[in-house]
Amino acid sequence: WPGNVRELQNKVERAVVLAPEDAPLQPSHFQLDPSNTGAHNPLALNAGTTVAEMEKRLILHTLKHCGDNRTRAARLLSISVRTLRNKLNEYGRAEEAAQ
Repeated sequence: WPGNVRELQNKVERAVVLAPEDAPLQPSHFQLDPSNTGAHNPLALNAGTTVAEMEKRLILHTLKHCGDNRTRAARLLSISVRTLRNKLNEYGRAEEAAQ
């Protein structure tokens, strides 16, 4: 691995989130090729995207991946279920204000 251990850990965690549930990890889940990102990927990084928006996308994508199981999603995200609940409530209020 060309990077440090933390980078490797992040790649593995991301691959687990991106892979279909209970499916073996494939090289494509690791997105080692920068050209692998794009519009089809809800977690694609675009210049100007805020950290808050990327956090929201990651949380919602992980929750969807976990079949709306908040405990499992929180575990994958390395946050508490309470933090996850608070973030989801925050997103709900932000969407209500936008309407």
